[in-house]
Amino acid sequence: MVTKLEKIIINIGLWLNKFHFRVTLCADPTQLGRALLEAALYLEQNNEWPVAVELLIFSHSSFTLACDVENIGQILSQARYFIDKLLLDQQWILITRLTTGIQRYTEMSYVFELLKEHDQFEYLLRKGMDRLPLLRQALLDFLRPNCLENRELFRLVALHFHMHAEVAGMWQDEANGLLKPIVDLAFKSIIKINKKPIGSPMPKTVDSSPAKKSVSNWSLETTVATSTTSLPMLKTGPEMKKVLTSAMHNLAHAAEYFLQVSKESALDC
Repeated sequence: MVTKLEKIIINIGLWLNKFHFRVTLCADPTQLGRALLEAALYLEQNNEWPVAVELLIFSHSSFTLACDVENIGQILSQARYFIDKLLLDQQWILITRLTTGIQRYTEMSYVFELLKEHDQFEYLLRKGMDRLPLLRQALLDFLRPNCLENRELFRLVALHFHMHAEVAGMWQDEANGLLKPIVDLAFKSIIKINKKPIGSPMPKTVDSSPAKKSVSNWSLETTVATSTTSLPMLKTGPEMKKVLTSAMHNLAHAAEYFLQVSKESALDC
């Protein structure tokens, strides 16, 4: 059910579409932005939060049109101040509205962290949010380094924003990053033993994997596979088992999301 606050935001949002057209007709968008910012701060002091939030968004749009970097920075500072006060009253709808209205997700990534910490991430998954392409990518960029262990949150975001392929690729890259140092170590031993170049079949990945840091703790044993070729075999100690298990889980997650992509493709046919 849509709350009264949400209805207010929806109505203001409809007017916002017309505002973007009207502001282009303004001779001095910077002056308009300052007036809107002043009005937003006045309303905030009187706890008129829904309108204050929208005016701050309008002000940001004006400064953006004018390419006024200094005042855009001021808007971001005021947005942080607004969010800190809204957080005290747990005004999650207004917090997400301000964030998605300004759409500077890199500078305002702290909002994602706040929502996650307070178990309110579903406010970013409400109806209509999937039509915000910048939010879609921003969430993926945030979830990758911060929520790898929260598989359910990944699933909810992927389902809402239809980005199963991106999430599947992310899990696959994580697995490749874990496996690459192990495979490289094995192939270096093969080259050393057989004295002939053999190319690694693994795709190129970033060498920032935890496995890279501990590769010196792993070793290989040599076993005679044929009369002419000796192949190294890995000693699977506790550390290597942990890395291989993580890679296996990541690939299982990737397979799950790739399967979902296949199902969606079949439904579109």
